[in-house]
Amino acid sequence: MKHDPNTIYILSLTGGGAKGYLSNKFLKKFYERWRLSRGQNEEEFGQVWQNFDVIGGTSVGSIGAVSYGLGKSIDEVLDIFKNQAPWIFTTDDWNDFGCNASDPSDTPVFDYLDLISNNQLYKSKCDNGTCTGYNLDYGENTGGNSGSSGCSNYGHVRLREILKQTLKVQAIDFPPIFRYATMQDMRTNIVVPVYCNSIGQPVILSNIANPEYEGQNFEAYKVAMASSAAPVYLPPYVIEGREYIDGGIYQNSASQVAITAGNYLKKKATRICVVEITTGLDLNPHDSSNIPGWSIYKVIKSFISDSIGGVQANTARDLRIRSKYTLEEINYYSFAPVLDPVSDIGVEVGYGLDSTKPETFAYYDYLVDRAFNPHDPKNSLRDIDDMIVRLNA
Repeated sequence: MKHDPNTIYILSLTGGGAKGYLSNKFLKKFYERWRLSRGQNEEEFGQVWQNFDVIGGTSVGSIGAVSYGLGKSIDEVLDIFKNQAPWIFTTDDWNDFGCNASDPSDTPVFDYLDLISNNQLYKSKCDNGTCTGYNLDYGENTGGNSGSSGCSNYGHVRLREILKQTLKVQAIDFPPIFRYATMQDMRTNIVVPVYCNSIGQPVILSNIANPEYEGQNFEAYKVAMASSAAPVYLPPYVIEGREYIDGGIYQNSASQVAITAGNYLKKKATRICVVEITTGLDLNPHDSSNIPGWSIYKVIKSFISDSIGGVQANTARDLRIRSKYTLEEINYYSFAPVLDPVSDIGVEVGYGLDSTKPETFAYYDYLVDRAFNPHDPKNSLRDIDDMIVRLNA
């Protein structure tokens, strides 16, 4: 489908930490419904990369972007969130004396102490891979977060090792030898917003050959680590001497960036189809009067949540205006459910960037099922099917 020269097909995946499970679970159902609408089997319909000219991803959305760009399945990406995120968003406790954590989803208690010591909440103890036995000095990062193997089974080291194993390609058929995939191995066009601390500017990492884009030869797992390095949560990531952090601080939705890339690649196209899948919207106010606890870290977390969510909402509003009220032929759909678990299911469930408990994932399943349930008054089937019709046009 993406070979239609008249249409630019775009998939955009926003940031949101462990809530990436929600966006990719929705993508799985959306993709299946789209396939059935065309009356094709899975082989005929193809993988995600085969149906989009550009895949954009910010922060945790970059994990999906580079994975799908390499031809990974939606189930493979979902596995990262369902089975690995509880160990990525965890920390050691007082009973853990080595480099490992004993329990998943063990969120920090003394968060203020982490903040003043300049330790991100999910920074692993041992990052340089040289530790043996007990590590009484807590294995502070002596090698830098630059991609070397680490000892820890949790936090940023866990994320890096999972991405390194996932984002590989076969280099030699027999005997099979694998290497880390680079952006040049992508099967479609990828754009990933990041922020480069070393130059104090936003950057777009991409496999597109254009001087405005960077990282054309970066290894894919490094691109995902760079854009996923959310301040407070995960440490900055260093590639070729430059330090990068989460692109969500300035562009949590890659939709606009992807549209620009699409226009550059298919200059004669007259219509655009954008499928934006978010990690949900938290519309509860976050002023100082309703932030529980005393930690300045909680204030910073709420500020990050509000600012990132505000930029994302502004992008969505701009695309809605362009699709409804201008002469541009932009067909835009955004899955952006309001996260309100107490009223939705009657049980209070956490849904922060680091919420990975089974009941949280069950709530995300509920939100996706509701969107596709014709008997649920809050279903999104009309908008979903309208977008599918536009994709098929």
